[in-house]
This record gives sequence, structure tokens and C-alpha cells, in this order.
Amino acid sequence: MVIYSRRDKQDYFIRTIHVVAFALSGILFGCGSVDRFESFERSIMGTQFHLKAACPSKIDRHAVNQILEGIDASMSTYRARSEVSKLNVLGGAKDWYPVSKDLLHVLKTSLWIAEESGGAFDPTVGSLVEAMGFGVKQPSSNDLDNIRSTARVGYRAIRIRLDPPGIRMIESRLLDFSAIAKGYAIDKVASLLSKRKCSDFLVFLGGEVKVRGRRSDGQLWQVAIESPLDGKPVGVVRLRNRAVASSGNYRNYRWINGSRISHLIDPRNNSIVEDVPDLVTVILPSAELADAYATALFIVGISRGLQLANQYQIPAIFGSVQNGSLTWQVSNALQETNDLELR
Repeated sequence: MVIYSRRDKQDYFIRTIHVVAFALSGILFGCGSVDRFESFERSIMGTQFHLKAACPSKIDRHAVNQILEGIDASMSTYRARSEVSKLNVLGGAKDWYPVSKDLLHVLKTSLWIAEESGGAFDPTVGSLVEAMGFGVKQPSSNDLDNIRSTARVGYRAIRIRLDPPGIRMIESRLLDFSAIAKGYAIDKVASLLSKRKCSDFLVFLGGEVKVRGRRSDGQLWQVAIESPLDGKPVGVVRLRNRAVASSGNYRNYRWINGSRISHLIDPRNNSIVEDVPDLVTVILPSAELADAYATALFIVGISRGLQLANQYQIPAIFGSVQNGSLTWQVSNALQETNDLELR
């Protein structure tokens, strides 16, 4: 899962915004005449939110804030009184526990992707995240074997009820939606803008992006692809009513007993991810699915990741650094388009 500590999260996303804005020199956020575009920025969910939209009337900032703050209040593991934190404190609700429609939706999607990825994406990875020091708490141990043996991970312990919305655990689990919640928030904001007849917009949250229509100059929106080597842009993706999400292991890590440990944790065997790409970028109509699949394809590695991407027709890019050189592999669905330019 792509989980960031408070310090790493802030540093990662400030650098991401800087790199993208500098590299595209206004392309990402529009260029030329901007009379019909309105912008809105704020901090939320431990990162930065940016909205640029052309709408018949003013952006309903109150409605946008309600969406963002509602999802943060529901799914943030950094807020002690969030919905997911309260659920995790229970140590697992063995009886039916009522949850919001937002949390149920994200959990339902997470369980579906967990099945499709063979458990590479798992919303119950919370105990591993915390134990290894990538969550709110300090690492519980420097003994990796002990961490792996004591962590309780496994999405099949979760049961959901659609009406009324509820969750039950047959075994105790800690939920973590950090690898899907931002994408879900973007989709909800984009849905609001579409209902308000906004013809063209870009929604950015913590490195994930979703667009509709075109920039102010009539061209397609473009999003930078960042190099795992030095963080500089090495290409762009042209977007047609799509979302982009990425997962990488080159910024957030810590040291355990002299070993460099990535924050990308394989929940299938409670181990650190090995032999994986340095970057995976996914382009899909849904930011929620792009966010989750970017993690899942990263966890399974390049070979299996390409198989899954081709099987499910997912446009995806896999970047790998070997001997100081960066190489790319692209799924069939993306090769068939002219939307990607890599240097």
C-alpha cells in the first residue's frame, strides 16, 4: 500500500506539485486565456488539493469542502475520531457495525480489487503499516520476522452489509484506505462538477489527477510522468476525460537493522516488496480505481503487473531503474493510444 508518514507525505506532495508545475509551465493548470476558468486550492487529507474548472457559475466551494472533509473525517488514520480509527480501536467489529455509505463504497471496491489482484491490494494492511512505522505510531520493533508473524492481515475476514451499511469482521483487522481514499475523493468532486454542468476541469489531490474536457487553449490536459531517478519529468500523458495515479518506492522508506525498507508492503505474505518496478502509473476513467490499481500492479511486480493490466485492459506504465538507467514497459491498452510521450 502507498502509505506516507506525516513528514514524508508533506515533502512528497510539495515536491510533486513543484515538479509538475515547473515542468509543464502552466500546461497542467491551463495556459493562454483563462477567463472562463476558476481555481480553488486548500490543504486536506494530509496533502494539497487543487481544482481548476470552467463552470456556468461560481464553483460551489462549500459543496467541494463538504466532500473532502467528509471523506477525511471518515477514512483518515491520522484523525483519532475518524470513522475508520474508531472502527480500528474496536479491534474488529465481530458484530455488525454501522458505517457511512462512503466507507462502505470504498471498502466494497477495495475487496473487489483485492480479489482481482490475488490479495496484492488489501484494505486490512493497517497492522503492518503501523508496525513498520509508516503510519501514525512509531515502529513497534526492528525485528522484521516478529513484525511479519504478529501482523493480522487478510481481507477475507471482512464481511459487508449493503442495507443498512455495515461491516463485520470474523477476525480482528486494522483497515487502511490510504491507497484509495484520495482517488475516491477526486471522483466525488468530479461528479459534483459534472452535475453543475462544468464543461472543463482538472481535480488534483495528493499527486492523483482527474480531468474532463480541455485546457483553456483548447488542447488536451497533460500530466507529467516523474522519473524515479531524480524526480524530474520524463514524459507526459495527454488525458481525455481520464484520471492518473502513480505508485513509487523511491521517496518513502526507513531503515531497519541496516536495511532500506520500502513503504510498499506486500500483504499477501507480510513481507517487504522485492523485485518490483520503481514507478507504476495507471490511467483510468475512475480516479478511485486508478489509485488502487497503481498500488496493486506495483505490488505484484512488472511481469505479473503487465499480465493483469493486459487482462483487464488497464493503460499502465512500469518504470524500472537498473544500473543507473531508467527503462519503461507499457501495457497493451496504452500502446494502442497516442496519449503517452516518454523521453
